[in-house]
Amino acid sequence: MGIVDRLILIGVPVALVLLSLILPRNKVFKKVMQVILVLVSAGIAVIPLVKPLAELVGVSGVSYLTGFDQIILFADVAILLWGLFFGDAYLTQGLYGMVSFISLVMGCYRFFVPAWTKAASLAEAFATTDMILKVAGYGVLVLVPAWLICSGSFRVKIGSAWSALMGVSFFGSILLFLTKAELIHSRIGNKLMAVLEDLKAMSVDDIKYFGIFAGILLAATLVLCALVSLIQSKILKKGGKMIASETKGALVIRLIGRFIAGVGSLALLAFLPGMLVGSTGIGAAAVLLAPIGLILVVSILTEFFSEDTEIKHAQAAAQAA
Repeated sequence: MGIVDRLILIGVPVALVLLSLILPRNKVFKKVMQVILVLVSAGIAVIPLVKPLAELVGVSGVSYLTGFDQIILFADVAILLWGLFFGDAYLTQGLYGMVSFISLVMGCYRFFVPAWTKAASLAEAFATTDMILKVAGYGVLVLVPAWLICSGSFRVKIGSAWSALMGVSFFGSILLFLTKAELIHSRIGNKLMAVLEDLKAMSVDDIKYFGIFAGILLAATLVLCALVSLIQSKILKKGGKMIASETKGALVIRLIGRFIAGVGSLALLAFLPGMLVGSTGIGAAAVLLAPIGLILVVSILTEFFSEDTEIKHAQAAAQAA
């Protein structure tokens, strides 16, 4: 594919982000837009899985998206539906953080590295219904998080970086589980599984450079969250403070809890496949969901103890007054 065609494809996610910026942000339109995004996302994700629908619109019997892309599409639908009913809940913001960053990165990646087209020109990339719906699916992966951020529905803070980190573990666990159980066929899943199963073969230098790369990635995510938070509050007039107001004790508890949930789940995700080499069956594959269990348990305990600290601080302040 020529450079001009590639630039046009790259322009698609850029145009979708700009569209998200200019769309109205009043409450009624936001609800309507959220419903539209639910219907469009669900339709694109479900069509290849239901044979009558696939035949109706003229797509092939196999999925026109990879298994991982479809998982993220369904996750987008789930958080949009959840947000319709619990838009202001603390949990909603965490779910937005876990899904949005993964969705945005994967959507942009598909447009920036369009190996999936296997087309010599842009016209060929839109020559079949399968390809048109594939482009639409990748567009939705970009549009959903872009709209959530630009509309202020997802109020990004520096702490959202931890949600993004947990999102990597969450989706990585699901992808590895489905790949190990042979429930989906994903090139990304197969490559990731092969690398992690042979993790013991990594040299000290490999591990060192991997750690440096992971640190840079986390730092970049923190900076990105800070930048987005600044844009939301100063330019879009949406969102809140870059760092949520809380007592020192609650802040420390949340920081420790998020570190354990984020880094601990990634560590489990990295080492579990190597421990399961030679194991087969759905039971062995289910072990790969352990990082999700760690995230849930640690997050629940973290919120309980941090909220308890906040309550005790407020009671002490009231008694002192």
